[in-house]
Amino acid sequence: MVDEHIAPDQIILIAGNHISGIDHDLPVALGVKTIDGSGHFAVPGLWDMHVHVVSEGDRAAPKMLSAMLRSGIVGVRDMGSTIEDLQRFRLAEAKSVALLPEVVAAGPVVNGSPTPWSRKVEVHVANAEAADATVAQLAASGSQFIKVYNGLDAATYATVVAAAHRRGLIAAGHLPFAVDLDTAIDTGQRSIEHIEVNISKSCGRIAASAAADLWVAAIIKGIGARDEAELMLRDGRDLARCQALLQRAATHTVWWTPTLVLDFRDRSFLDVDYRRFSDTEGITSCETYAAVLESASATVHQRALQAELDDVSAMHAAGVHLLAGTDAFYPCDAPVAGLWRELALFVRAGLSPYEALKTATVEAAAYFGRANVGMLKPGNVADVVLIDANPFENIAAIRQVSTVIKAGSRVEPTGEGRK
Repeated sequence: MVDEHIAPDQIILIAGNHISGIDHDLPVALGVKTIDGSGHFAVPGLWDMHVHVVSEGDRAAPKMLSAMLRSGIVGVRDMGSTIEDLQRFRLAEAKSVALLPEVVAAGPVVNGSPTPWSRKVEVHVANAEAADATVAQLAASGSQFIKVYNGLDAATYATVVAAAHRRGLIAAGHLPFAVDLDTAIDTGQRSIEHIEVNISKSCGRIAASAAADLWVAAIIKGIGARDEAELMLRDGRDLARCQALLQRAATHTVWWTPTLVLDFRDRSFLDVDYRRFSDTEGITSCETYAAVLESASATVHQRALQAELDDVSAMHAAGVHLLAGTDAFYPCDAPVAGLWRELALFVRAGLSPYEALKTATVEAAAYFGRANVGMLKPGNVADVVLIDANPFENIAAIRQVSTVIKAGSRVEPTGEGRK
């Protein structure tokens, strides 16, 4: 993953949980266990950088994660759950006999004052004075980073992020309605989730909070109104200012997780990958969403989707660091197929297959500040996925997984592992 070059006929030697060597002619001692990779392509293990798996419960979550690992996903960033769900999951994770992907979890989402739309995964910080105590409590309860959310006012948001940084925690999440991208960069938010109204409110001709209010009012009316509002706000952007803003983002330690697949969902997503994880309620939710989508203007919706692809293309052209994330488990959005679809959408947006694959490997490692994952090289953790075709020719090749090795252990079809 250094570049688009493919090194043919390589031996990957693994000792313990690390790669000890990669070369064409490595001496292999007698008795060493081998896997014949002839005709296959080795890629680093993938990361889905926006999921909600922990909240699925201590039985469903390991089932989903095990399936993800068997498909080459070696790690996920869980973007919100209750503390109780997180702690129950950690207990189940510790007892699991199966190998699972690494889960880096936020725990509760930090939001402003409660609203009629508040959810149980939120904790509410009414003012800046309460921020430090809230962040301290989350850190002590198992939160590995702090997820900020829409309702934080600018002052409280800044205090929450500063409180996270004092404890060595990353702050990531939504761009609060009252905050623009310039402010988030200055404050040190590590990642921005979703496209939504975030670019338009940051370089449009109306204030960020006013643009957000317009967008929220449209969402309440339905998908069609949301699409129209997003297109209208997009038409009101100051293009030169937007370009300068994205170029500024590219020079700072901020990543963007577009979660394109979330808006590209339709009835076709109600497939075997979704049904094997979802219950009756989830299937009904997907069907309901699809029916609402089908009642909206297809022309306007397709324009809105193309606008999102264009935004990702602009981010990429400016050099903004992108992450692959799916927001699974969400109606119609399966936790395995979603990542495959997200990478394919990146290619539709103009990234090369190599550049798309970086968003789930190299960029994920850089986001975490980890030098020993995300690439196949001596000294790195042995997260290796063998696939049947060349992903640089067609990104869909990542669906064709033959072997997964997680930290030096081969993942069996059952989800268990063996050295």
